[in-house]
Amino acid sequence: ESQIMLGVLARDRSDHAAAGRRFHEATRFNPEYSVPWMLLGEQQAAVGDTSGAMASLRAALKLAPNNRDAAAILARLSPRI
Repeated sequence: ESQIMLGVLARDRSDHAAAGRRFHEATRFNPEYSVPWMLLGEQQAAVGDTSGAMASLRAALKLAPNNRDAAAILARLSPRI
């Protein structure tokens, strides 16, 4: 959880690279915890990594299907057909 907190602090300072590294590290420490996946996806979306963001958000939703925040960001990123 310290990686998540450090990632949030970096994100709040607009240090997108550091935030992304911290959230990615948090997914490696505990891959079954949905929160770092959602935060990583949110961060990836913020820097324009749409495909990475969609993959991370899908991972978050696989672990926590009722995560409305992850679902909303994924819906926003999904191409309209």
